[in-house]
Amino acid sequence: MRTHLCYCGGIWQLVTLGAALREARARGAVCEDDQALLLIDSSISPSMIDNIRHVAPAIWSWKDIRTADTLKSFEAAARNGLWPFPVAEWRKQFQHDAGTDCVDDLWVAHLTGMDDKILFELFPKSRISIFEDGLGILRPHTCAQWTGRDMRNLLISAPGLAVKGRLRNHLASQRVSNWRIQKHYLRRVHGVYSFINRMFPLPEPLSRRPAREVGVEAMKDTLSAYADGVADRIDGNGRTQAHRPNEVLFLAQSVYRLGKITREEELQAYADVVHSLVERNYVVLWKEHPRTELPFFDDLAEQFPSAVLKQVDFPAEFPIEVYFQRHRIPVCVGLHSGSLLYLREIYGVRAYSFAEALSARNEHYAQAYRLGARLFDSVIPDVSTMPAYDETVKRGMREET
Repeated sequence: MRTHLCYCGGIWQLVTLGAALREARARGAVCEDDQALLLIDSSISPSMIDNIRHVAPAIWSWKDIRTADTLKSFEAAARNGLWPFPVAEWRKQFQHDAGTDCVDDLWVAHLTGMDDKILFELFPKSRISIFEDGLGILRPHTCAQWTGRDMRNLLISAPGLAVKGRLRNHLASQRVSNWRIQKHYLRRVHGVYSFINRMFPLPEPLSRRPAREVGVEAMKDTLSAYADGVADRIDGNGRTQAHRPNEVLFLAQSVYRLGKITREEELQAYADVVHSLVERNYVVLWKEHPRTELPFFDDLAEQFPSAVLKQVDFPAEFPIEVYFQRHRIPVCVGLHSGSLLYLREIYGVRAYSFAEALSARNEHYAQAYRLGARLFDSVIPDVSTMPAYDETVKRGMREET
């Protein structure tokens, strides 16, 4: 029997973690009698923590679910100048607070976070498994390299550190504090569990480790379990609702929060896209982004009649992929959202991007878009290429109703 400590920092991470565990179980890397502990990043919003606590038991069978208060206190101390880190003391405190002194496998979404690295140091003999955090799995990183200066400084300070018994803590502190990926940790990675890997190759340096492609069934089973766990909040009847073939799900963003584009420019870009869809005989089903502080729907509703622009009745804090467990919408439009890829691959939804429309409204965003979106656009076409819905079919549907 093995013990798996799983570190989760968001609701979509919980989904990809559950799918990765299912895939690992199918491959024999996780056994039925293994124990799994869920550790939730305590720095995320209280509402998201509550949401994860509510849904997690439906996703997987956990021995315990706790927040990472102790781990985040270690990270805060490290960021506030503590040096070197008292790793042995931290280990004892964490094991006491987490209720376990033995972890065989660590499951994390990143190798670069300071909190992740502290976990690696607390359990130096544990294997590491990576599960994806949406499109973040495709971000390339560099590995830390020892320079001649680093080696010279270590040789100068090593005797004094060794006498004081602090050399091991000093080296661990250096590994944790370096923002690059440590080869020391990379060698411990037993597998990289990714669904997106079916579409894109893993970047460096994750490509050096064994890739475990997460299958469609593992994703579907996890999303189905999620939907069952929150059925009382989405529809309660468990039945799948079919939508008309001219309905389009519009996944809004909140790009203005990043400071590269104003909210008004973003709103006008949305209005342009909605107008083009309505002109092509589509009905737009609007879904706000979960982190939008100033929703766009009311502003758009002033420009379009309710017959062609409607808001999706679905809790904002739930992944839109869960919505498709109860609803079947044929077409989805979004920006550079991982949801477009997941919906296309899992449910066969026709996905389109409106990135060009947003670029046309702001040159700064256009430059960033051209630099970072080539890989994404190789599989998701622009919404301008979306064919018009056949008018005769639409008229026939209206007569039937």
